[in-house]
Amino acid sequence: PDAAAHNNQVASSPFNKAGADVVLRACNKVAFYVYKAVLLLASDFFEDMFSLNQPPDDSDTIDGRPVIEVSENSDTLDMLLRLCYPVDDPNISSLAELDTVLSAAIKYEMREAIQILSRTLQTYVQEKPREAYAFACRHMLETEASMAAKRWKELVRATEGSGDFAL
Repeated sequence: PDAAAHNNQVASSPFNKAGADVVLRACNKVAFYVYKAVLLLASDFFEDMFSLNQPPDDSDTIDGRPVIEVSENSDTLDMLLRLCYPVDDPNISSLAELDTVLSAAIKYEMREAIQILSRTLQTYVQEKPREAYAFACRHMLETEASMAAKRWKELVRATEGSGDFAL
């Protein structure tokens, strides 16, 4: 059972601590050693999962810790977990990164992470209102969609008649 540990790369700190009691394994086989208590506090999804008290499956453990397979890659999982842990928030440098992390936060019902990521989206409204609007609509973020629509409208008005902005 624990032989599987040798096939995994272990994530960087703080997701490599020996005291962690659960392993999240990203789709690219990177193992994140995490604390069940942090997941319980950060995620309604994991709270529900852990409340089911499923019998342990010895075939899916690493060093005696249960492994939970997730569909996200290690970059996305790292950024998402940093929003839940008492460490610096990750530097999300593009709307594409924001999209994958926010999708995961919504999937795992991480309210605080969703709020932080929504505020991050607001930083794109000024310079990229169309992209921010589409992004906000896709993720059903009404406040951010409204902000982006207003900014987009301001830009249209400012460029009307100039021929530079096609509707």
